[in-house]
Amino acid sequence: MYLDFSFLIKSFVMLFVILDPIGYGPIFMSLTKGVDRAARAKIAGRAVLTAGLVLFAFALPGEIILNFFGITLPSFKIAGGLLLLSPPWTWFLNSQRDRVALIKTT
Repeated sequence: MYLDFSFLIKSFVMLFVILDPIGYGPIFMSLTKGVDRAARAKIAGRAVLTAGLVLFAFALPGEIILNFFGITLPSFKIAGGLLLLSPPWTWFLNSQRDRVALIKTT
């Protein structure tokens, strides 16, 4: 069986960026504040298992689902890019609006 390590590395990096465990670590810690270490480990394990099951449940039949709705892969990539661009774009527009409001008040 041929195993393409470059594909595995690209897939791992992509999933790491999408799932953002470093960014969600502090959120998890704040949500489980006051919970003992054993219970926190159990909660984390259950969360990882649930996320993995959901990920694989949609990854395996993903192409079938996209074909059923008539969505092409390039259009799906564009939509994903627009979703990733939306928060920074909103932040940019809000900062511009705040600057204009500050200029008008002075």
